[in-house]
Amino acid sequence: MVATPRKLVCKGAGDDLTHQKRKASTPGPWCATCRSERRVATSARTHDSYVVKTYELEPGEYARLLEQQGGKCAICPRALTATKRRYAVDHDHKIEKTHGVRYSIRGLLCKRHNNLLRDVRDNIDTLEAAIAYLKNPPAWEITRNGTHAT
Repeated sequence: MVATPRKLVCKGAGDDLTHQKRKASTPGPWCATCRSERRVATSARTHDSYVVKTYELEPGEYARLLEQQGGKCAICPRALTATKRRYAVDHDHKIEKTHGVRYSIRGLLCKRHNNLLRDVRDNIDTLEAAIAYLKNPPAWEITRNGTHAT
């Protein structure tokens, strides 16, 4: 007599009869929906642990910061809905050295703006010079006035 293969049922089904009809796919005893939910929950726990350990934030403070900022980067109005990436915790390295990392936190930034501040080394003069450059590029004197160097 040949043994019939046992139908794998998702481990998260419990008493839910409609859920019990979902096949548990490999690897593991979870259906795709439950596996995705578990992955998201694990990622959130890992991120919370990282933020608590690295930036000395209390559990839930990252979420409160994000809520205070309207769910967006503190610099741009772009929300991170289309990506899995989380906002970076922006902090002032000079204040961190004297008062600790918790007191140096300024806000949450998207990767682009966190890198911008990193690249200019938090130098306000550099940012102001960049703004002046964007408002009045030196090439406009030549290209827009029609004058040419001889």
